[in-house]
Amino acid sequence: MKVDAGIDVQMIDHPMVEELAGLSDQQSYWEFDIPALMINDTSFIRNPNYHTMSDDLETLSFDHMREVVTCAYKSVVGF
Repeated sequence: MKVDAGIDVQMIDHPMVEELAGLSDQQSYWEFDIPALMINDTSFIRNPNYHTMSDDLETLSFDHMREVVTCAYKSVVGF
């Protein structure tokens, strides 16, 4: 995902990752030994409105979302 990325792409290997990974859907697959990948755009760190009453269209970064989707797409199709 780092190739030609318009955002900072990091791979995290830290004990806290297990806690963060529990906040997403792939945890359910891991429990049954089914491989799954978590791609996280750190919205809960970047956006103080995340999952609050003020979390609406005006608080979202569509440019950042576009880059996350573009990087994920390129990594899957092998650009």
